[in-house]
Amino acid sequence: MVSRAVRITAAMAGGLISIAAVHGVSAHDVHPFGKYTIALGWVHEPAYVGFDNAVQVLVKDDKGNLFTGISDKDLTVEVSLGQQKMGAQPLVPTADPDTRLGMPGEYDMHFIPTVAGAYTFHIRGTVGGQAVDETVTAGPKTFNEVAGASDVEFPAKVPSLSDVSTRLDRTLPRVDAARSSASSASGTADHALIIGIIGLALAVVLGGANLVLALRRRAAG
Repeated sequence: MVSRAVRITAAMAGGLISIAAVHGVSAHDVHPFGKYTIALGWVHEPAYVGFDNAVQVLVKDDKGNLFTGISDKDLTVEVSLGQQKMGAQPLVPTADPDTRLGMPGEYDMHFIPTVAGAYTFHIRGTVGGQAVDETVTAGPKTFNEVAGASDVEFPAKVPSLSDVSTRLDRTLPRVDAARSSASSASGTADHALIIGIIGLALAVVLGGANLVLALRRRAAG
């Protein structure tokens, strides 16, 4: 019994090492759940604002084999940044048995990070009947924080979405104020024009009335 426990522990340790070795370039949080080992992190690291990326989960069993027995309904991930949270999304197997593309034992959820910072991944569900519930935040010992893309842009620096949004937030009130002023000025001009037309019409009517009275007086005289 003791020797079997030792073998299982050694196999899981080997699984941890092998996952870390295969994905040594990308930082992942590696954690055991029963007889399964899960590595959690980004598909692409470094992770940059505005670029497609994905939450990546790699699963191995206690023998060090990549575990493929997970459907897109077994595991979900909730991504958050500060107080903002994305609804739980399914982690989808990347391996396609028809085309033989993708990696067995890998499960992803793609999204585009739009703000720099330390994102948090909360995975929940089951792996081979084993309950999984883990929350991990980006950091030196887990996976990378999302960085702005300006450091790697060349030859021109492209404004980030947040910069564009900030500029719009500053500009739109001025545009609305200018539009309101123009509308007010236009309304005043229209009002004056209407009054002028009414005055002209009254002048014509009164002038016509006076002309008719003058003609009648002349005829009567």
